[in-house]
Amino acid sequence: MKNGSQNLALQINSDIKMLRLIFEHLPLSILSGFIGVWISGDIVCVAFALVTGWAIDIDHTADFGFYMYRIRRESRVAYSTHLPQDWVDCLKTGKYFQGNGKVLVPFHSWEITFFLMLGAFSSDGSTWVWTSAMISHICHLLQDHKTYATPLINYSFVYRAFKGFSYEELCK
Repeated sequence: MKNGSQNLALQINSDIKMLRLIFEHLPLSILSGFIGVWISGDIVCVAFALVTGWAIDIDHTADFGFYMYRIRRESRVAYSTHLPQDWVDCLKTGKYFQGNGKVLVPFHSWEITFFLMLGAFSSDGSTWVWTSAMISHICHLLQDHKTYATPLINYSFVYRAFKGFSYEELCK
């Protein structure tokens, strides 16, 4: 009976961690969007803020997909017949970065923030749409920096490219 309750507790903890990963950036993204709506009256601010502050985590699928490709290539079998036993845990914890030896995450970059800032300065009437998106993106990167203790420079795509996207170089 004790093993069953320990397994249930581990599963609940794992589920809570997954929910946190899915929703951790949502509040600040919504707040950034509604600040833009409050100032400009343009509801599109919320959509742009959600895309740049919450949905950018979709880029982790590139790294995880590369990890799965490497497993398939190295074992020479189809994905469906050779998923790692702990693939869900691997996805939740980011172990695929270590497995790849690479850190790609292309949307997690200060360069995108820069382009959003350019959009804010060069737009005709939609400045707050771009500004909300920029604030939301900055919040996401800073929140990841605080949560994962990653140096701020690592959020530069150019810097990561200069380092060969090397996990060892970027996550030591």
